[in-house]
Amino acid sequence: IEVRESSYRGGNNFHYRLHIGSFPRPLVVFPAGRQAGKSLSFEFIGDPKGKFKKTLTLPDDGSTSLAFHADENGSTSPSPNRILINSFPSISEQEPNHSISEATNANAYLPLAFDGVIEKDGDVDNFRFKAKKGDRFYIKAHARSVASPLDPVISLYQVEGNTRIRGNDDANNGPDSLITQTFNKDAEYVIRISDHLGKGSPKHVYRIETIRLEPEFSASIPMYGNRDSQSRQMLPIPRGNRVATSLTLTKKNFTGDLEFFVKNLPPGVTAEIPKAPSNFTSVPLLLKADGNASLCDRLLDLDIIHVDKNDNRIEGDFRHQVELVYGPPNNRSYYDATMDRLAVAVVEPVPFRIKLHPPSTPIVKGGSLNLKVEVIRDANFTGDVTVKILTRPPGIGARGSVKIAGKDTIGYYSLTANGSSALGTWDIGVQGEAADKLGGSFLAASEFVGLKVEEPYVSLKINMPAIQRGEDGQMLCNVSIRRPFEGKAKLELRGLPPFSSTEPIEFDANSSEVQFPIKVEDKARAGITKNLFCFAKVPFNGKLITHTVGQGGQIRLDNPPPKPKAPQTVTAAKPKPTAKAAPKEKPLSRLEQLRLAAQGK
Repeated sequence: IEVRESSYRGGNNFHYRLHIGSFPRPLVVFPAGRQAGKSLSFEFIGDPKGKFKKTLTLPDDGSTSLAFHADENGSTSPSPNRILINSFPSISEQEPNHSISEATNANAYLPLAFDGVIEKDGDVDNFRFKAKKGDRFYIKAHARSVASPLDPVISLYQVEGNTRIRGNDDANNGPDSLITQTFNKDAEYVIRISDHLGKGSPKHVYRIETIRLEPEFSASIPMYGNRDSQSRQMLPIPRGNRVATSLTLTKKNFTGDLEFFVKNLPPGVTAEIPKAPSNFTSVPLLLKADGNASLCDRLLDLDIIHVDKNDNRIEGDFRHQVELVYGPPNNRSYYDATMDRLAVAVVEPVPFRIKLHPPSTPIVKGGSLNLKVEVIRDANFTGDVTVKILTRPPGIGARGSVKIAGKDTIGYYSLTANGSSALGTWDIGVQGEAADKLGGSFLAASEFVGLKVEEPYVSLKINMPAIQRGEDGQMLCNVSIRRPFEGKAKLELRGLPPFSSTEPIEFDANSSEVQFPIKVEDKARAGITKNLFCFAKVPFNGKLITHTVGQGGQIRLDNPPPKPKAPQTVTAAKPKPTAKAAPKEKPLSRLEQLRLAAQGK
């Protein structure tokens, strides 16, 4: 028995497992799937002793597949054959079905499944079915996913006019095919399947499933490292403290608000997840443990619920995809597993707590805000703490992290809001991380605080001035008061070119224009400077709300005009007498030259 890598490569990480014995080892099963709860005779193909049949009853517990280990004469196959399970009827091919006119006719509407075999080279199978206008379906060809050697290519046709609508070869980084189709009329259609290279054999089994595009949503913990699907995917909850994580929301064919419910929490632990509006792509999860909570671990169930205006209920859950095997090309994932529960554990206390102070002012569109973060340290803890924000409402920007040194207890987290920020009051929180001397990290999170996002109080337009170098000038700005306020607001101009300066000015809710005094030194460089802007600080309950306004302003610095030259007196010089030039002799012609030569002159 010889074992080698197909392209003659090898290395310390080229592991394999070889099973040798008299056990059955079928390669594929036909049909490759059936309806849940049904009993059917399945044919197991590819065993060296020949094919054999077994009658199986597929489970009706919501499973999407069955991993069946074939057994024969007391021996069991070392690895299973995958049999797909769904809730809709299956149609098996009836030969001949090589053309659209000969297609196996299901005479039924989607959803359906189609089973068959590309039995020989050049074989093509066709299935005929009905669909209603507006129906949206995934049409998925399963071949490699059920261990078939078939590399499927599928095409969708409308029977009327024999019109090809679309097709697909490879999908989702694999050879199996997928079409997403919205049917535009009530009609009959044909799905065609063949092998990419035109190959075929009794083992070229396939199953085509048509799955209605239903609303879907799930939550997952984002990767904290490049292609790292395992780190930080479990949460240690310190006794008497809090831990948190961000949950990424994945939605398909769905828009709407989502509510979250956490089940199976350890004793003494509570969970908090704010409601997610339709435009949110992430939410924070906060877990809190009492000081006397038992040290234990649990797998949490996360239910995600949406109830529409007609009281229709849609449910989702937690999804953690663990990528287990990477390889070429492009370091793609070859083997993964999906978990539907979140692992947590109550652990010993950590030596610090995090307090996020509620902001004293709202943040406005186009504005900024500093969040005050406090580290409450145990007496013997002097380590650095890195603080990160958990999630941000749409349109809110933030630094990646803020480091609070061991000698400090206070830090400030800067937030900005763009012009499309979501208005409202949103729960936000931060989490601190510190190194453990024994290895690993300590984690502790803050309570949630409300971040209020509002419309701005003021907007501004900068009119471009032209000022000479070495002179003073004025910059006129048009002010638009969008919301009334009391007191004096302060305006600061930023982005002036080097060797030019100004000073802050004040305005109130009745102002429509303001002017900045501009001083320009001789050393300033002539030209146009762009991207000027202003900070407008508007009073609010004894505090100031910072706006960023006037973006894209310009200023032009000119060279001073050249100084006029002093007039000069010029004395005219007397002309010098010009000597007459001697008359030039007329050159002799060739005949005259010959005559003189003959005379000896």
